Amino acid sequence: MLRLEGLGLEARFPRTAGLHVTLKFLGETAPDQVEEIRSALAAVAARRSAFEIMVEGMGTFPERGRPRVVWAGVRDGSALYELQEDVEASLARLGFPRESRPFEPHLTLARLKSARATDELRRFLEREGATCKWGTFPVDEFQLIESRLHPEGAVYRKVAGFPLEGSA
Repeated sequence: MLRLEGLGLEARFPRTAGLHVTLKFLGETAPDQVEEIRSALAAVAARRSAFEIMVEGMGTFPERGRPRVVWAGVRDGSALYELQEDVEASLARLGFPRESRPFEPHLTLARLKSARATDELRRFLEREGATCKWGTFPVDEFQLIESRLHPEGAVYRKVAGFPLEGSA
């Protein structure tokens, strides 16, 4: 992210500890639903094995027009997609609507506040975006996270963790 920070973007850069792949965004959730959500997610975790993901490539959302998010791509074969679909289906049974957009796993590297330096960003991504490799990382747990928006960015709090089968 240091190279992104040097481009002169007016952006918010998440702390490394805040980097995550969102499997399902729930939005406002009633406190009395949390235990039911925990049970559903624990059942998902019991059906799934640990796996690895590869983080590589960079791009923006939206792809055309003024970018708002800079992301790193997440690749893994099928395990992450199967986990996400299992989470999606389990929570749909609890009344949470299914996501209409296809799942695009990514890590948000920056949230752009303005169009300042987006030409530099585009040139940087044309030069280095496709070849950027961050490495391979184990996925042995997923979490239920509460996020609170603050002027300086989102603050995340782990509500519950769900170790995947085969995790230590």
